[in-house]
Amino acid sequence: MLSLQGDYICKYRTIISEYKIQFMSQLSPNTLSRHASTLEAEMSRLITVRQLDRWNAETLILGGSYFRGSLLIELCEAFEVEAETALSAALAVELIHNASLIHDDIMDHDFERRGRPSGYAVLGASQALLFGDVLIAEAYDCLANLEIASRSKVRLIQLLSQVILNASRGQSAQLDCESGMSCTLDACMEWSRLKTGMLFALPVEMALILADRERECKLAVSIGVEFGLAYQIMDDLFDCLGCKRGREKPSDNRNAEWTFARVAERDFVGSEAVTMVAWMRECFMRIDTMKSVLPAATRMIFNEVERGMQQQIDALLRAQAKSERV
Repeated sequence: MLSLQGDYICKYRTIISEYKIQFMSQLSPNTLSRHASTLEAEMSRLITVRQLDRWNAETLILGGSYFRGSLLIELCEAFEVEAETALSAALAVELIHNASLIHDDIMDHDFERRGRPSGYAVLGASQALLFGDVLIAEAYDCLANLEIASRSKVRLIQLLSQVILNASRGQSAQLDCESGMSCTLDACMEWSRLKTGMLFALPVEMALILADRERECKLAVSIGVEFGLAYQIMDDLFDCLGCKRGREKPSDNRNAEWTFARVAERDFVGSEAVTMVAWMRECFMRIDTMKSVLPAATRMIFNEVERGMQQQIDALLRAQAKSERV
């Protein structure tokens, strides 16, 4: 059985870090990454126009993968939604995602994000909290200024509110576990669906609303949530293997935060990596049972992301097995 324990974690930290980088690049495949530069430019413009530089915004929120916003734009292109509308909605998604990261880092006391000092490290807890709130307000502003039918605009704003509410509930449930309550695998999966899963589903549902295809939302959202759950399992696995650059231990371990890795280590000692991969692949099995009835464009994008995720987890496990034989 493979294990997350052993001296190889330190000895092969650099190798494993490279797999983390490869994984993130695979998560934004070629059909999506072409939108990243457009989103980066639009985010930079917003920072200037809205005078967000007082919070050192360029350092803190530029430079991400822009996967969620890119997914929304790609789907909108397939559904022939106006480009300017798609870009504004995608920017709202990215602003909410960044706000969630800023707030997470405060609660985790995490000093690093994307290989750079986090908002918590740069601004301190109080200013970082305010900055996260500002990003949420800007996201609503992006949607409020869309030139679309009033009904669709209201639906988008309601959806954004629901995602924020679900993410807050998920974070609250996770904090309850950290305060001494028993943490089960089911609980871990539930808050991951509420936090990470809903943020993955958000761009899909927004694109379908903009395209006036709400009848397809329920299924597409279910798939987005499962992808988010698979991503969270995989991200925890990479973190547990020491994949954060410039960090001896990921903050979740340092603060004893409950993650999939900790649940696996407690309940399946000696086979954590194998267990976590099995959980992730169960997510993909559920996704496969739903994907066939999606529109072709949506199905193609999900297939491409899934393929990248599968390739990188296989490569990571091969590297781990090789290191244990040395």
